[in-house]
Amino acid sequence: MLEKVKAGINKSLVSANVNVSTFLEIEKVKAKIGKEKTGIQNSLNELGKHVFESWKMDSLDLSELIEKCQEIHLKEKLINDLQKEAEDIEAEKLRLLAKEKENASDSKIRCQRCRALNFIHSRFCIQCGAALSDDPKEEDKEDKVCSCGAVCNHTAKFCTVCGKAL
Repeated sequence: MLEKVKAGINKSLVSANVNVSTFLEIEKVKAKIGKEKTGIQNSLNELGKHVFESWKMDSLDLSELIEKCQEIHLKEKLINDLQKEAEDIEAEKLRLLAKEKENASDSKIRCQRCRALNFIHSRFCIQCGAALSDDPKEEDKEDKVCSCGAVCNHTAKFCTVCGKAL
């Protein structure tokens, strides 16, 4: 029983760890994106002021404008890369959680009475209400097959169909 509890706790810890660590990584990336967006806004303001001042003095130089526009464009590319990085982190989180869920679905035990699958931490069968074994090896034992062809529980001493000794 203690192993079942440990398995449930470990699953929860892994899930929480994945969620927290990916949340922190995504927040770091979002902070970088915010910083770059602020930089772009500042560059656009400077560019606008420069254009206006140059226009007022009738000395507008396109080469200076092109250079500033290229700087802004590089920042936009960096933002796109950072957004892709955040998406990749989120996708990795989903992959890890799906893998953990898949591993958790492997953690099921079979009821010895009705053979229904139950969660590993369950104490009673969801189909028939029978107490479930605390011993995971118990479910691995082969069912007994009677000479009449009936399949009986591995713990049965007599066939449930014809009554013969097994």
